[in-house]
Order: sequence, then C-alpha cells, then structure tokens
Amino acid sequence: MLLGYKHGLEKNFLPFNRNLVFMNSTSSTVALQELLNNASLVSFNALLVADEQEAQRVIPQLLAFNKRVPEDVMVFSLAGSLHLPGIPTIPAIEYSMDAIAARIVHWLEEKTQTPGHTAFRGDLIIPDMRPR
Repeated sequence: MLLGYKHGLEKNFLPFNRNLVFMNSTSSTVALQELLNNASLVSFNALLVADEQEAQRVIPQLLAFNKRVPEDVMVFSLAGSLHLPGIPTIPAIEYSMDAIAARIVHWLEEKTQTPGHTAFRGDLIIPDMRPR
C-alpha cells in the first residue's frame, strides 16, 4: 500500500516524504499529535485519513494547535464523505467499485494467460443494495 501511495505521488510530481506517513499509529489523533510535535522538523498542509469519522476527530485537534482547516491544513478522507447535516463536508477520494472490479478482473486475466498459470475461475457476488 505504501508503495502505491509513493508511486501515486510521484506520478503527480509530488514529493514523497516517509516521515509524513504514519501507518502503525493506534489512531489518527495519535499520528497527528506526532506530526504536530515534530512541526519544526516536518511541515504538512494536508492530512489524509481513512474515513469521515477520523476526519471529524482530527479537525478539533488541528484547531487547538491554531491550524485552520482548510486554509492551513486540508483534511480529506479515503472512504467518501457522509454529508451529515450541520457538519462541514469533508473532501474525499472515492473510487468507483465498478472501475476497481474491472481493473482486478483485467489484472487476473493477464496473469492467467501467461504460460504456467491456471485459468481464472470464480464467482462475482454483487450485493443487492436496493431500498426495501
């Protein structure tokens, strides 16, 4: 996952700084506290969190350190935004599940067409998301 993040940044001509990536922290607030404690060594202007709930947890922490959101630090989510009434919407990165599934199937088909690999077999289960 970290390698994908690194390649994504480099593909968009953004520098990768391993000191700004916290994967083993117990929570986003702990990771943010480490960043804030080391503000003299590393500077940051964006915070990528797992979901909207994590984003809502770190915003008060940023404000307590006089960091304005989004002017000083942009907080955004990997899991979409909930658009809850009365709460500011968090910018989010959302990927189409159809696009992800198509890429996975394409990758699997490429892998199974090389000599020495067995054919790709399996079922695709799509949950029924219709309102009841």
